[in-house]
Order: sequence, then C-alpha cells, then structure tokens
Amino acid sequence: MQIADTACRQLHAAFLLHLTLYLASPRLASQTSSHRMLVTTRMSLLLLLVTAVAAQDSSGEYWGGTKGAPQLCTQNGLPKLMLNQTGYVQYCHYMTDIPTMTSFTLHFWFHLLDASRTSTMFNYGLDEGRNTNNLTVQLESGFPQYWRLEINDVLVIRVPSPLVRVGEWHHALVSWQSLTGQWSVFLDGDLVESGSSVQSRGLVVPGGGNAVSGQHQNTLHNGEDVGQGLEGWMTLLQLSREPLYQPDSYAIKRYVKFLATFCSKDVGGDIIGWRVTPRKGYGGIMETPGRQTCGYF
Repeated sequence: MQIADTACRQLHAAFLLHLTLYLASPRLASQTSSHRMLVTTRMSLLLLLVTAVAAQDSSGEYWGGTKGAPQLCTQNGLPKLMLNQTGYVQYCHYMTDIPTMTSFTLHFWFHLLDASRTSTMFNYGLDEGRNTNNLTVQLESGFPQYWRLEINDVLVIRVPSPLVRVGEWHHALVSWQSLTGQWSVFLDGDLVESGSSVQSRGLVVPGGGNAVSGQHQNTLHNGEDVGQGLEGWMTLLQLSREPLYQPDSYAIKRYVKFLATFCSKDVGGDIIGWRVTPRKGYGGIMETPGRQTCGYF
C-alpha cells in the first residue's frame, strides 16, 4: 500500500508540474531553438519535482530524519563566500557575459552577520557610475525587513519579509517576467508574496553589463561602503533566464520547497551557475568550502 501510495503521488506531482508549466507558457506555439531549450528546462524541473516527492514517505517525512531535517550534500564541496565590509567594500564579481533578459529567476543561500544594514544580494548594471539598477535584489533592513527588486531603475517589488535573523542560513528566490510583469518572492521554500507590476511590463534588461553580489555598484568607484553591503555568508547562487510561471500553483510551490530543502547546486544556472561561472572577489572577501549539510553550510 505504501509503495502504491508513493508511486501515485509521484505520478500526480509529475503530471501536474508538466501540465502547469506547459500550458502556462506564452510561447507554446513556437518551434524555435529557444522553445526547445524551454522544454528541456521544464523537463528538468519535472525530474526534480518527482525526486522531491520520492524523497518523502507517506507520513511526510524525509529520508534520514523528521520532516524539515537538513539533507546531506555529500557531493557539495562548493565554496561559500564571507563578506564583512571592513576597511574596503567587499563584493564578488561574476566573470561571465550577461545576455539580454526579459525574465529571470534568481535563487541563493545566505547567512547574515549583521541585520541592521541593507544587504545587496545581487546587482547588475551597465555602468557602475551611472545606471546600476538594471537588476538589483536587496533585503532592506528595518522592522519589518523588505525584499526589494529594481529593474532599469523601476521599483518592481518591495514586500515585507518574514524575519531574517543573524546567524541563520536562509534560501531566497526572486522571479520576474516582462510579458505580464508577474513577480514572486520565496523565502525558505515558502511563498512570501506574488503579484504583477504594471510598470515593469515590457522592460528589457540589457546585456553586456557587470553582475556582482555583496555590494551595490554605485559604491565601487570610490571604495566606500554606504550601508548597502552584505555582511554575512553566501553560497549556491543561480541565475536563470526562465521565470516561475504561476507561482501560486501547487507544482511551483512544491518545486521551490525542493530547492530550499536540498542543495540544488546545479538547478537554474544557465546565466550564472555557482559551480561553473568564474568569479572574482574584491576587498578581502573570504572563500571557504561549504559544509556538506544543506542549510548549515
């Protein structure tokens, strides 16, 4: 009975995910190479979701312990970055060509050492001295804290965040698409909020700029921290050109919960992948191997 129940749930989840993503695509009728890439990506998501369901037994417990217990990442060995913003601004530059984007999904793990300052998780810009908000994701300090997304200097998202405390690892995910202006924010696998930004419809993030984590690029030309630098740890950042369609659906929520439960070190990194994209640290940033326990890197 338990085997049958597990198989049934696997098939149901797999079918639901594939059907949801397939029907939600605005490019369904396209038969171009980009469409084939899209189908490949979604089939990968399908496989991941089936794996996530299979990792649970009928009581809702994960392998190796109780529900929500940390998962071992025995093949991790991937670095985590530590930034303290002392003396000189510290940031990580992703050494890769950034394409033009009309949608994206960004997800990463982070651990704050100071929650009293705004933390710039990701900043992409064409000109570090003039136009640096082509794509900026920040966690604003305060009570409450706010997740903030700017695209081409347009404020797309500013939503209250569940409390992010010092000394804890968290998984965050932010997604947006230009066609409808739809956006979503997840923290630790749970949907914080989703919606549609009318003012962001039709925006195009230009390619060819610089992408960094840890600082806002308007501070880099003078080397002075202005209170927007990340003071803490970061690892497993992935940037993909694909958005999350229908973020309120069961399939997408289950998929993001999977990302926040397992290491997901190779998921969603076709633009920036933590494993494969070269990066360079500035200002004395420290890079050390991550622990092999998901969520306790």
